[in-house]
Amino acid sequence: MPLVRVLALCVPLAAIHLAATAADCGCAPITDLSVQSRTGWRTDWTVQLPVDGSRFTVTHVVVEDDFVIAQTSDGGLHLIDSADGPTRGTIRWSRKIGAPYKSMHPASSSPTFVMVATDQEVHCLRRKDGTTAFTERMPDLVEASPAEADGFIYVPTTGGSIERLPANRVVDPSPSVGISSGGTVRSAPLPLGQQAIGWITTNGTVVALQPFAATRQRSTVQLPSPSAGRPIMSGDDLFVATTVGDLVRLRLRRTTPLGLEPAWRMPLPGRPDGSMILDGETLFVSLGLDGLVALDARTGGIRWRANGPALRFREGMGLVAAGGGRLWCVDPVGRLSLLDAATGRRVGCVPLGDFTPAAVTGKPGRLVLSRPDGRLTSLSPAG
Repeated sequence: MPLVRVLALCVPLAAIHLAATAADCGCAPITDLSVQSRTGWRTDWTVQLPVDGSRFTVTHVVVEDDFVIAQTSDGGLHLIDSADGPTRGTIRWSRKIGAPYKSMHPASSSPTFVMVATDQEVHCLRRKDGTTAFTERMPDLVEASPAEADGFIYVPTTGGSIERLPANRVVDPSPSVGISSGGTVRSAPLPLGQQAIGWITTNGTVVALQPFAATRQRSTVQLPSPSAGRPIMSGDDLFVATTVGDLVRLRLRRTTPLGLEPAWRMPLPGRPDGSMILDGETLFVSLGLDGLVALDARTGGIRWRANGPALRFREGMGLVAAGGGRLWCVDPVGRLSLLDAATGRRVGCVPLGDFTPAAVTGKPGRLVLSRPDGRLTSLSPAG
């Protein structure tokens, strides 16, 4: 092939101004500096996890406000500092939990702990240094990693039970107490504000427990159908997409009568695939083969809908990041597509190369990519 033709096919994205109408891909990947200067996103850090990339892979990535937890198939659990400061992009600690290839749920976190469940065991590690606070064996198989609220750890188990145990096992080593979950719970419980805890059953029942005097008051809300993906908690508001194609906003009441109350319910122009991101006052929802929709988080009103050949997402694709006035999606051919967050208009795309999006966090301003050999790259809006 003539050299001129090769160069023409590999014009980097730096030569494409994203404000233009055309949205052709170049050959340069997202980690290329020229691409980043045009997309408005930059690399914050890149780390190589201490894992044998020829034998083991990254299994789960959990992205929080100031750190990232990466799990690897050798039983590894690694915490990477991503807060602004001199230690950003460094591995704070690494631990091995269980044997290689042993089933391990995606980790969860609290201000005190990083928690992960394997089979019938719950491992609570101190977030600051990764040392073991305690390991507890549950009476049944664990369905998901636990959550911490109001000094207790809540663990969803098989048989329709949420096991509650004191977080400080040194002071209070009493056994766990089973709480009826009201159905099967296969995702981590949801800390609701500072002290309350909630969960969603597979039949679409939302349960909340709030401290009240010396007890905990229980309240429930029945969704029109099971939830699609993990909800988003923002302040006292819980945003839940349902499999029937609704988006529901629930509000946690802080005064009596306590409990969750519906704020609004909006029918969506398609069925959500489980990917949602709240960026400011806009909630972006991926609709799989039906494209994308942006809603006003205050009212539920639809701001725009995007639906075209490049925005019909198959399983494992769709919305992966938002921030800085942009949306990132994995398009039907496996590229990163860049959209204008205000209009939904497609303004560019970037090849992923050997990277894959590692996590959809529901949090704006972070795109984490992983490679099979255990390398992680984190990007955020440059502005």
